[in-house]
Formats: sequence, C-alpha cells, structure tokens
Amino acid sequence: MSPELGGNLAQVALGLGLFSFGGMTALAVSNFLRRSYGAKHEAIPTVSSQNAAMGAAALEDALEENETLFREIAQTTPVPVVISDFETGEFKFYNVAAVRLCREKLGFDISKRRTLDIWWTPEDRNAYVSAISKTQKIAGQAVAVKTDDGEKYWLEAFATVIDFLGRKCILTSLLDINDRFQAEQALRHAKNTLDRAQRITEMGSWEWNIATDEISWSDQIYRIFGYEVGAIDPTFHVFLQHVHEDDREMVQAAVKRALEDRAPYDINHRIVLPNGQIKILHEQGEVEYDQNGAPACMLGAVKDITDICETEEALRRSQVTLSGILNISPEAMIVTNEEGRITIFSAGAENIFGFSAEEVIGRRVDCLMPERARARHRDLVKDFGASQTASKQMGERREIIGCRKSGQEFPAKASLSKLQTPDGTYFTTILRDITEEKKHEAELTEAKKKAEAASEAKSAFLATMSHELRTPLNGVLGAAQILKTQNLDASAGEWIEMIRDSGENLLLLLNDILDICKIEEGTLSIAKQEFDLQQLFESVIAPRRLLADEKAVSLKMNTTLGDVHYEGDPKRIRQILTNLVNNAIKFTDQGEIVVTAKIEDSDGASMLVCSVKDTGCGVPEEAQAKIFDRFVQVQDGRSRMHNGAGLGLAICRELVNAMSGSMSLDSGAGQGSVFSFEIPIKPLRAVGSAKPPKDTERSPLSNGEARPAPFFAPSVLIVDDQFVNRKVIGSFVRAFGAEIHEAESGGEALERCKKTAFDLILMDIHMPMMCGQATLAKIRSVDNLNKATPVVAVTADAMVGDREKYLDSGFDAYLSKPVNAAELKNVISEFVPLADSGADKIAV
Repeated sequence: MSPELGGNLAQVALGLGLFSFGGMTALAVSNFLRRSYGAKHEAIPTVSSQNAAMGAAALEDALEENETLFREIAQTTPVPVVISDFETGEFKFYNVAAVRLCREKLGFDISKRRTLDIWWTPEDRNAYVSAISKTQKIAGQAVAVKTDDGEKYWLEAFATVIDFLGRKCILTSLLDINDRFQAEQALRHAKNTLDRAQRITEMGSWEWNIATDEISWSDQIYRIFGYEVGAIDPTFHVFLQHVHEDDREMVQAAVKRALEDRAPYDINHRIVLPNGQIKILHEQGEVEYDQNGAPACMLGAVKDITDICETEEALRRSQVTLSGILNISPEAMIVTNEEGRITIFSAGAENIFGFSAEEVIGRRVDCLMPERARARHRDLVKDFGASQTASKQMGERREIIGCRKSGQEFPAKASLSKLQTPDGTYFTTILRDITEEKKHEAELTEAKKKAEAASEAKSAFLATMSHELRTPLNGVLGAAQILKTQNLDASAGEWIEMIRDSGENLLLLLNDILDICKIEEGTLSIAKQEFDLQQLFESVIAPRRLLADEKAVSLKMNTTLGDVHYEGDPKRIRQILTNLVNNAIKFTDQGEIVVTAKIEDSDGASMLVCSVKDTGCGVPEEAQAKIFDRFVQVQDGRSRMHNGAGLGLAICRELVNAMSGSMSLDSGAGQGSVFSFEIPIKPLRAVGSAKPPKDTERSPLSNGEARPAPFFAPSVLIVDDQFVNRKVIGSFVRAFGAEIHEAESGGEALERCKKTAFDLILMDIHMPMMCGQATLAKIRSVDNLNKATPVVAVTADAMVGDREKYLDSGFDAYLSKPVNAAELKNVISEFVPLADSGADKIAV
C-alpha cells in the first residue's frame, strides 16, 4: 500500500471514527496500517499539522482513546458512506446514514443485500466502475440508482479507489439530490418546451439589466439574429448595431418613452443579419422597477414577422392587381356568397349589364338574368356547390342568357369557380357577352355557305370546261393522229405535227389545272398498284431523247432499280419524272441531262431516290424559295425565258408530298440545276415471275360467264352524239381490225342492241335525251342481245372521282377524252382480241 493511500485511510478513520468493518475496529485498522508501513517507513503520513510528528504507535493510542468519540460521529453524520469491492460490488463497509438512505429512500434493508447490484443493474454498475477506473476518482457526479420498486432515484457521488484489506475497493460518499434533480429536470423540460415553442412561433424573449447593460437572450433570439446560441454577448449597444440604420432612431425613441412614461412599447422594426439579410421583427417590451421606483430591468419578446409582412405585401399587390383587373377587364367578374347575393361587381360587369356596383351588391345574382331562367340557374349553382368540381370553364357550360338593366336580353358564356373560406363558400363568375361573337359566327356561317357554293360552282365550271374542251380536243388530236398516217408532203406533215403538239400542250395545261384543283380540294388520290419501275423510266426517257437531240443536248439515264416489280402510283411517278425531264430539256441549250434513279433502304423501308441534273441556265438563288410555288417561272429581265403556266414544279412537289416523300433543288444562276425527289416504294416480285390470275368478271350482270372469243373481226358499237368523236374513234377501232357500228344517241343504241350482238360497246356519257349511264342501265335490265356485253365509258369527264363513279355505276372500263390511240387499243384488247393488221397505221 502506498503512503498516500495509507494517509487517505487514516484520514477516513480520523474523520469518521469507529466503523463496522465486518467486526474490525478502528484499532485493527490502525494495526493493519502500521504493519503495512512499518518495514519501510518510520512514520505513517498524516493529514493534519497537529499529528504530523506522531509515529505509528502514537497514532494507534490516539485512535484507541477516541474510539467512543468517533463512534458517536459515525452514528450522527448525515452523509451515507460505503466501501464496495471494485470487482464484485460487495459491500465492505456502510455507515448508519447509508442504512437510513436505503431504508427510507430506496425501500430496502442494506444489511440483507450486500452488493451494489441492489442499487443498479450489473450493466449500470459496470459503467460506473468503468468511469471511476479512468480517473481513480469521481467528484460530484449525478448517478441514478434504482429503488425497490424499480424507479430511479438520483444521488450525487464522491468516490475514490482504495486498497482495503488487500482488495481493490471503491470508497463512496453520497448526497441525496433526488428532489433537486427532479426540479432541475422539470426546469430543463420547461426550458426546452419554451425553446421549442419559441422556435415554432419564431418568437424569442429577452431581459435587459439596465444597470449593467447586459441582455439575456433566449435561444430563439440568437437564431432570429442569425447566430449560433451563445455566439455573442448581447448588450443594448450590440442590439442597436443590428437594427437597420433607418429604424435605429425609432427603436431608441420607443425604449426611451417606455422608461420615461412607465408604459410598455410595441413596435415593428428591421434588423440586418451578419450575412446581410434583412428581417422584420415585431418587438414588445415593458419595464420593471426596484423598490425605490427606479427602472431595474426591461423584459420583452421578439417575433420574426418577415414572412407575414411579405405575405401581407403579396396580398396587397394581389388586391391592387385584382382591383386593376376588376376595373379594366372588359369581361364581367361577379362574386356571390352561398345565398347567391352579389358581393363584388366589376367595372366590366357594370358596362355589360348597365347596373352600377352600388345598385346590385347585396341583391341576388339572378336579377341579372330573365325571369324564365332563374329557377334553372339556382338549381345549376346548387348542384355545382355540392359537387367536387372546383371550376367550370367556358366550354363546359351551356350558353346562358343575360338581362341588362334596360331589360334587353343577350347571349353570354361564363366560367364558374368556387372558393371555400372561413366565412363560407363563395362563387366567382367570369362572364363574356358573346353578342358580337354570335353575329360573327352567323356571318362566318353565311360566308362558309357562300364559299362552299363558290367552290361547288368552281368545280362545276371546271367540270363543264374540262368536258367542253376535251370534246373538241378529241377531234383535233384524233384527226392529227389519223392524218399523220397519210401520205402527205413534208410541209403538210409539219403543219399536222404543229396541230398535234399544240393540242397536246393544251391538254397538258388542262390536266395541270385539274390537278391543282384536286390538290386544293384535298381530293388528290394516290393509287397503289403493281408496275415495272425500270420500264416506266425507259418509257419516259426514250421518246424525249429525240427532243434533246434536236437541241444537241445529250439525255442520259443511269438507273439501278433491279429486275423487280414495285407497288405505287405509276401514273403520278410518270407525271413527276416527265415534268422534270421536260423542264430540263426546255432550259438546257447545250451540254447534257442525266437522270439518275436507285432504291435505297431507310429505316427498313425502300425509297426511290431520283435526280434530274442538267447543264442549263440554272435557278438564281433569290428565285429558289418560290420556284415550287404555283404560276412561278424563272425570268430574265422583263421577259419570261420560256413559255408555260408555271404549274409543273408546284404539282410535282404536291404529288411527292402526297406520297410521303420530299423534293429539293440544288442550283445557281448559270450553273445548271439538280432537281431531286425521294418517295417510299414497296418491292413486290421479280420481273418475269407469274402474275396473280386476272379477274375474268366483266359486269355484275354477266353471272360470271366469260364471253367466248369471236372467231372473226370483233364487232364494236360506238355510241356518241358528236359526229367528230364517232369518226375519230371509229377510225382508230377500224385500224385495229374491228368491225364498226355507230349510234348517235342512247335510244338508237338500245334499238341496235336488240337486233345485233356486239363484242364491245364504247359509250359516251353526256348525250341528249338519254345519257350514257341511263343507256347502260337499260341495256343491263332489258332483254336484248347485249345484256352481258362489256361496255367502256368514253367520256370527257376527267375530274377526280369520275373514274370510280362510272365503274361503280356498272361500266366495265373507263377512258377519258381526248382519246389516245394507244390507250384505246389497250382498253379494247382487255375485252376482245384485235387483229395485228392495220394496228400500226395510227400515229400513237
């Protein structure tokens, strides 16, 4: 045992007197101490100057003489003292105060429970032992022990580690602080509750000691001022430094008045946080006075009202905005309560209804509508108020009828919304007078009718003009084709060629105009049929090489289309290609024209990519933006460079767009042009493979019976009221090796059908007395020799839908005028065999 520890035990013995050490007396303790120190030390260290010179024997005598006195001290000391084994917790000593503490406060007899486990669980005891092991002592630590019923009881412990009877022990003295601890806990809880409340309400409290100028802030005030709790030492001077400079004088004046007038103050002011942020505070303060009536301190509270002020400012701006809207909006804005009484009536409402706001506020809103509509209106508003719908927009409500102050009724549309407030439900109606709209609608409806009538008139005009122009063109072009086969001199041949070219140009222009009309009306249709794409390109390029050769321009074709049939619209593709090649020839005076075409794959789809490149005059950059517009041509100075209506490229682009493709131009003045287009196209089968079997049905009335092929020259009846048409068509048919019969009216055709069985009938449509459709119906319905004879509609009707119309009405085929010999031959050969002799005599 160390001298220091021996001295500690001696001090314990001197201070506490005679203890019960399991039967050992203080004398035994001193003998133990003497045995422990005798060999090494001449004297045992002591704790007072009075016994500093005393040896071990003298100490023993002193202890023995005062044993009775020390016993009295131990019995009367109020401080519980225990000595427990460091490892096991077993009590080695406890005094009377410890016995009384356990019995009266903790509810058990310490003499029957001789271990620290009676105070706490082994885990808590181990934690206590661990804590004392680190510093060898504990001075004034609050510890919780358990009572007999398991409750916590708080003590303050003073402990040190000692060597007692050869064992490491803990000497502990205890103070009962349970009441104080509970009070402190309650105080801390109250403080935390207050702090939470202040944090939630953003309100803090303060106390200012006027004499010392010290201010005590609650935690929330630190947070309001932008500091960590305790980060600064607040004084009135420090507080003023944080007040916004524009408000500082006002705050000082308020405090001064409170001190002088003995009255609390209540002000709003701004503060500036360390980061420069500005907050608005609501502050209240009142003065407390000492017994002499002098100001001693000031107490106050501070609330952060920045958000409230911003909300109030936003509300103010909103009210200003609402007021402005109510004053300037031309629409009526009306607010009503649950009873349907008007609370707000805007300037727009005043203008629409003719009432002033003062006249209608407080009245029921149905005063603004006719008597007959009021009950229905109340029911609608009642249902709307009970529904979950928050608002009904203009388009969600029927038109309503309003009534002005003058009694005049007017149509209106309204949106309705509801708002739940503490004062109840309010309804807001925004109403628009649609008198002018209804007027405009009526005008638009009338204009639409007129436009539709004009469109119909235009279509009728175009149909009539198309028919009337095609009929003479049929004679002109047909006669030109026939004359071309005659043995004429060179001069006559040139004139015949001029007639033919002029007629074909006129027909091309007519077709272009009709295509434009179809595009405008949205009736342009794109066919889907099988065709040979390579053959189509060759049929377009081959006859135009002669035209190019006449200008000493080389026309080349470079195609990689493969030996495949495709599905698409061959007529429209031919039209696009023909137009581009014709333009290239027209605008190229020297050099070459190269037509390129190939099939490319784009995202799994086949695309026909085609370009027509020429070395002609090119298109100036400023003209390229409009080159695809209608009736636009490239011009040189004051004159057009070439003839034409300027419709070709516009139609080409529209056709390409209709086929879901694209078209472009790459050109420059004097640099030639490259017109390109690409359209989707579907490959079907290899050229030369078997085609699907062709339908042999000729007419709905043929009962599926195919007419046997005639053994001799086929007999063809031509029905047309125009002599020229019969003459031209008859010449064509006769050249094909057929026998010709003519009828100039539907009635005559019926008479002939009763007497003669024909192999084919070519029927005009527009004929006096009985049209071609009526004649066909008679032929199919009346017993005659031609009930199942194929009938082809040969007509000048070439508007969109005409082909389908006549096929649907029972015709077996359709052919538009002016008739081309080659097309006529193809149509006839579908129904009857033609002799080869004479077929090539017609210029096709």
